[in-house]
Amino acid sequence: MAVVNKIIILLIFLALTSCSPGHITTPELPDCFREEQSGLYIMSITVDESNCGSYPLLEVKIKDGIIYPAQDVGCGLESSVWDRAECSTTTQFSCEDNSFRMFLEWKLISHVEDRRRISGNLYLTMEDIQAGSSCEGWYILNSRKVRDLE
Repeated sequence: MAVVNKIIILLIFLALTSCSPGHITTPELPDCFREEQSGLYIMSITVDESNCGSYPLLEVKIKDGIIYPAQDVGCGLESSVWDRAECSTTTQFSCEDNSFRMFLEWKLISHVEDRRRISGNLYLTMEDIQAGSSCEGWYILNSRKVRDLE
């Protein structure tokens, strides 16, 4: 019985000392910054699941993690959030012109080991106002910086 009591006391002691503030560690944030998600990139957009079709290899301008749609499609920035823990920017746009209504959500993830690479995903919905048709799609993004912005 004395041995069992000593074991219980030892376990309680170990439990109490292992929870002391000196042993708590917080994960270090990766060495990445939103401003690094800027430049002219060649981007491949691969269909994950979509009834909107596929897209060719594109040259896109990214500024502080945001891919701005063409100005003539009536897009407004809804939100843009930087998450340093995963080196990502998530941006949402709502767009409407005389022909289409669209919603775009881009998630761009920096690669700490190769700062010229950004990957991520795109979710979009698109409605053809005149034809009354719509589509929805999820896409996988891979890109490489070709040059810095001027």
